Amino acid sequence: MRTPTIIGRDTVIGEVSDKLRDERFVTLLGPGGIGKTTIALAVGRAVAEEFGGKVCFVDLESLIDPRHVAGAVATSLGLALKSNDPGPELVDPRSFAKASYHSRQL
Repeated sequence: MRTPTIIGRDTVIGEVSDKLRDERFVTLLGPGGIGKTTIALAVGRAVAEEFGGKVCFVDLESLIDPRHVAGAVATSLGLALKSNDPGPELVDPRSFAKASYHSRQL
């Protein structure tokens, strides 16, 4: 697959890639429309080989409840969340994930 050219972002992609190698978790912040997702995808492609191809993108944009983040990420990674808590806030992440977010291998 051909890597798309991102004009003027090589420095940022390099900086975020370097940070990711050291920290293993990096957050990109900024107003909507400035290219955070584009940068994240480019960084994922740039470091995928170093991480043995185990790089996933989880789109959390459509989540409206922060309690669903863990389930969405776990489902993307192929993990099952288990809890002994029968509370009403417990949501089956598999059913939620199908309708509310998408992930893809980079």
